[in-house]
Amino acid sequence: MRKFFLVLLPLFLISCSTCKVAQSSAIKEIQFGHGGGVTQSVTRYTLKSNGCIYNGSKVLRKVRKDELATIYEKAASLNCEPFYSPSNTFSFIRIVKNDTTLEFCWNGIPPLCVMKLNTNLYNLLPK
Repeated sequence: MRKFFLVLLPLFLISCSTCKVAQSSAIKEIQFGHGGGVTQSVTRYTLKSNGCIYNGSKVLRKVRKDELATIYEKAASLNCEPFYSPSNTFSFIRIVKNDTTLEFCWNGIPPLCVMKLNTNLYNLLPK
């Protein structure tokens, strides 16, 4: 029984510390993805404050605490106004905070102010 608790204790501590990192930035989740074209379907990934990346209700992976902190810091410090300029095909990042939602939507190459965040988010996805 003692071994059981010794195994669960680190997992519990890791999950709680991940939540604290995310809560300190006031960001609840970051949604990102792409869509459009002939089918008009949208692929959406969601990075939640618990460190899990979802595609719909399916968990794709759990992000390390340092990765989550880096992404949330970049998202919190974006230095540009939200923009929405989709075309036939588009990509997007939506940052959901406690009281606001910032949406960035573009066609083609991402604008400079979100390019690094966009690359970092896609690099979190399983290969």
